[in-house]
Parts: sequence; structure tokens; C-alpha cells
Amino acid sequence: MRKIVTTVGIVLAIAGLTLTVPVPVSAADKPVSAFLGRYVGKTLMQSDKDVTIRDLDVKIEKAKDGGFTVEWSTVTYRTDKTQKKSTFKVTFQDTRREGVFGSAMRRNKFGRAIPLDPLKGEPYVWSRIEGDTLTVNMMLITAAGSYEIQTYDRTLTDDGLDLRFFRVRDGKILKEIRAKLKRVEG
Repeated sequence: MRKIVTTVGIVLAIAGLTLTVPVPVSAADKPVSAFLGRYVGKTLMQSDKDVTIRDLDVKIEKAKDGGFTVEWSTVTYRTDKTQKKSTFKVTFQDTRREGVFGSAMRRNKFGRAIPLDPLKGEPYVWSRIEGDTLTVNMMLITAAGSYEIQTYDRTLTDDGLDLRFFRVRDGKILKEIRAKLKRVEG
């Protein structure tokens, strides 16, 4: 058995494979590095009460201690001339499952980066890559004990990203936004 393991190790070394090379879940899945960069865009959203314009900005970069960070902000301009800005930044790290990344939003008492706790009203966040799409999911448990999931699908295009955001509460889609974002850096 030892000879087989040694032979396999030699074959892998000859093929140029190492443990530090990111291996996608399937040959069609993009590595995280394909998504790195900054992307901007606008979208128009019509609701029952209002029409809003949203400026969208997404930055995906390598994290300092491994993994990657996704930072996104939205500035909403309402017809009554008010504005609202929301910004989120989440660092993701590899998990034991290929193509699935856990959030590292706080440190435990041992200094290890860990996800937030949804039972404390904090969002539980994870991401995955499937094909050309980087998906970020945020799950919240409401005060009443129901759930809400916000999903950001960011699909690579020739000049940027197609964004699809949707918010679901107890199985019902509450909001959906689509936009095209242009790569401006990276």
C-alpha cells in the first residue's frame, strides 16, 4: 500500500498539482480569483409607493488572513429627495466543503474567526460558487421566530457582473432586484 501512495504522490507532483492551488467543485466552476475586482452599476426599482434609483458598488478582494472579502453598498435615491445608504462587508473562509465558504464576521475567545449567531438576531452568512456565479446568502431569524433569507447572485459577464438580489420571508419573495454591474478595477 505504501508504494501506491508514493506513486500517486509522484504522479501528482509531476502533474504540477499542489494543495495550494484552488480546485473548483467541477471543471465549470470558476475560482474565487475570477471574481476579484470592483464593480459599479445602477438600477431602477418601482414599488407601490415610489420609484427609486439605486447606485450599486461591489468590491471583491483577497482577505489579509486568507479567504476573500465581499463589500457591497447601495445608495437609494427616492422621489422625495431623501437618500439611504447601506454598506455590508463580509469575509469568507474555506470550509470542508469545496465551493462553500463560511463567514468570518467575529472572533471567538480563542481569536478564531467565526460566523455570527442567528439565534441572537445576527445574520448567518455563507457563500458558494457554482459555475460563473458567486452567491452570498444571509439568513436571519426574526423576533417572532420566522426566517428571512437574502440572496445575492453575482454572475460573471464579459464586462462585469449580472446581479440578482432577492429577499424571501417564510417562503414568500418580498423583493427582487436585477442589475448589470461594470468592472471598474481588478
